[in-house]
Amino acid sequence: MEFTSKLEQYTYLDLEVDQADQIHCLGLVSAAQEQKIIQVESAEKDLNLLRNSGSSICGHNFRRFDYLHLIKRFPILLPWLVIDTLELPILAFPLARSHKLNKDYKLSEYAGNDPLEDALATRSLLENLISTLNTKPRKLLDTYAYLLSCGDDQASQAYRGLFADGYNSIPTLENLPPEAIA
Repeated sequence: MEFTSKLEQYTYLDLEVDQADQIHCLGLVSAAQEQKIIQVESAEKDLNLLRNSGSSICGHNFRRFDYLHLIKRFPILLPWLVIDTLELPILAFPLARSHKLNKDYKLSEYAGNDPLEDALATRSLLENLISTLNTKPRKLLDTYAYLLSCGDDQASQAYRGLFADGYNSIPTLENLPPEAIA
């Protein structure tokens, strides 16, 4: 069975945060929209609708950085399940030197970030990660699915959602191959 995930089930977000730790711009990509939002206050209603619709967030370095700023600015969005594309590349591309988000739109390393372009790049990265993970042996993929989703925390819940489309049920410890347990 192939691991699949519905990329449209995610809201791809990227925040730009200033020196004062304030969100000054965000990029949002969902099944229904792609937009760069400069009037950050206006984003709360749309984001809350997306969260309440069952959409999960997908972002790059989102869980440990952007999400903290997002819920500080909009506490109503807590909790919201997050898939972080900085956490998955080490599994898909273990020999890569870096797991930075590919920002082809930047003409130089000194160019500014564009949160909409970064959200689009995150969606592309998740698609590439899923495709690459599908080339891995099924036993390894079962082990990854178990390890990423076996807890009770929000991250485990988010990864259960990511892996759920490719599994009838997420593997349990008892279902893991003996090689993984060893």
